[in-house]
Amino acid sequence: MVDTAGLEIDMSEQRETAESAAVSGLFGRDMVYLAFMGLQIVLAAALTPATTRLMPKSAFGQAAAGIAVMQLLTSVFSYGLYTAVQRAYARDDGENNARRLVWLATMLALLTGSVAYATGRWWAPLFGLGHFPASIRYAVLWAAMSAIAGAALGLVRSRDQLVGFVIASSAQSILAQALALGLVVLLQATAANYLLGELAGEVATVLIALWMVRPRLPRREHIPMLSDALRFSTALVPAAVATFLFDASDRIVIHGDLGASALGRYAVARNIGGFAIVLLQLVTFTWMPRLFAIRETASRRTVMAASRDGVYMLAVTFAIAIATASPLLLWLWAPRSYHPQTLLLITALVAASALPYADSMIYEQVLVLEGRTRAVAAGSVALSMLNVGLNLALVPLLGIDGSAGITCFCYALGAARWRWLAGAAGPRTNARPLAFALTGMAICVASAALPPTGPALVLRLLLAFAATVVFCAQLLTLMRPASRRRLRGLVGRLSIGIEQA
Repeated sequence: MVDTAGLEIDMSEQRETAESAAVSGLFGRDMVYLAFMGLQIVLAAALTPATTRLMPKSAFGQAAAGIAVMQLLTSVFSYGLYTAVQRAYARDDGENNARRLVWLATMLALLTGSVAYATGRWWAPLFGLGHFPASIRYAVLWAAMSAIAGAALGLVRSRDQLVGFVIASSAQSILAQALALGLVVLLQATAANYLLGELAGEVATVLIALWMVRPRLPRREHIPMLSDALRFSTALVPAAVATFLFDASDRIVIHGDLGASALGRYAVARNIGGFAIVLLQLVTFTWMPRLFAIRETASRRTVMAASRDGVYMLAVTFAIAIATASPLLLWLWAPRSYHPQTLLLITALVAASALPYADSMIYEQVLVLEGRTRAVAAGSVALSMLNVGLNLALVPLLGIDGSAGITCFCYALGAARWRWLAGAAGPRTNARPLAFALTGMAICVASAALPPTGPALVLRLLLAFAATVVFCAQLLTLMRPASRRRLRGLVGRLSIGIEQA
């Protein structure tokens, strides 16, 4: 007779082993992809003090405007196809269909970019960008190249071609920054030269990625597959635009109501506090191929629950490190004229926002995996409109501190909304990790009350160091499949300790 009980046990053990391996992959090899994707952001942030000293304020402002145009247009030119490419790769005949989608993404980006470039002299003045200057022209071309690179690198990531991904990402970050600053130093310190260097780096990235991917020309029989991919992905375009507006609306309102000086002070504090959020925004790109590959719903929910609890641990410790070390970070980053000691609450509130954002990210991924991209779009647009409305109503009364509070509130509300939209498809709530995350959020906000001088500053730096050590230790733990139970045990012990305290 067949030992069915033994077979069930073996299958259960195999499933648990596969789930543990998937979680360790999310926090292990996938983090290497995340690191190289984030390198562009890290380098831009690290070189900002040099850039502001090499370029006049007006040129730096024009370059910042060009970068904002590029980010917005990339959301439009990409048609969300980078996610559709990863989704197609995980399905039957995924390799060939994914390559056909890269071809489609390339053609659409070139077509849409050409239309935007040809009509730039009419739309640029409407947004206060001048008569389509060279810096904005380069930004449009950069956006088209960025959209192509996103789709191609999405397939490179799905194939797990780490070396090729590293080479292409290095061109997108190290080479692009070197060319941008090199043109500023060697030619002229203008926004056009800076953006031209960034564009050249992106072109190199596109050439490398397309050479690796080798897009395939679709035929007539592939039209249904392409149509299905576009129905899935185009709903992500308004979601991406809404996310951009959410990130930018507070600064737009502050500039209009309180002036450029207040905006400069707010932007410095928000950029420091929001560093964790920026990195979390890249997680979806690096995680989705592995999540798409998990076909069994129960296993996917288990993996996502474990990854959510792991993200809680990492986001909490990272946010606490940023919030408690903010006096030192602000002193290094902001001139004395910015009065950095008055920006601690903004940094703490934005750092605390990483915790509800991490929760939102997991449940938004559930919706994408379920193919419910329209729900993602509707939720993102609604949240963005709420954020704009609250900033318009309250910033004149509450100032820049109020804007940071609005950001934190909207992220928290968004987390609750994504959980509600995901419903039964999402991972079940684990009370102890959630309590641990909420406690960490409270610690971030409370840290703003600690003075930035004397013994309190020493205490701040000790807390930041301790949080950094815990962050590194937990990341190493999550990378090992055998450490899943230890993670749950540690979260449980920490939560029990917090409750007893």
